[in-house]
Formats: sequence, C-alpha cells, structure tokens
Amino acid sequence: MTDKNEDVKIFTLTTKDGQKRDVYESCLNDKSKVLATDLQNAFALKQKKKEEYDNALLVLQTNALIDAYISKLADEIEVLLPPKIVTKKGDK
Repeated sequence: MTDKNEDVKIFTLTTKDGQKRDVYESCLNDKSKVLATDLQNAFALKQKKKEEYDNALLVLQTNALIDAYISKLADEIEVLLPPKIVTKKGDK
C-alpha cells in the first residue's frame, strides 16, 4: 500500500525529441486520466503481443531445427537402404 502523501509513477513517456518524462497520478486531471488509462491499456496490449510474437518466433526457430534434424536422419537412412529398383510398373 502506498502512503497518501506518496505520488505514484504511472509510466514514463519518451517525447518526440527523445526526452524522458515520468507521469505521476498527481499530474492527471479528469481528461488526462482517461487518456492515461487508454495509454496503460495500449502498453499492456503491446507487451502481450510482444510475448506472443516472441513465442511464435521460438516456435519457428524450433521448427527449423526439427526440419534440419529430419533432413539429417533422412539422409542417414537413405544410405542404409538397399538400392531403389525401378520397374515399368512403378517403384518398388
């Protein structure tokens, strides 16, 4: 719990010129509170989507490793199989 006299930082903005600005509850009025809430929700959504993206990227990387492993095993078994015999009726 926070002390009533303690001002709580909500988030930090980076201005267009690259400066950082901390936003505190005490900085907000009724109109800016609505925007701050929307901004917090957007930050949360972005974080969730980043996590989903990172997980999807991990799946893609894992699938690439699995595909490489499958290819390696297929190459290894191919040399161990008897020669392929082709007949007029098709493969054997």
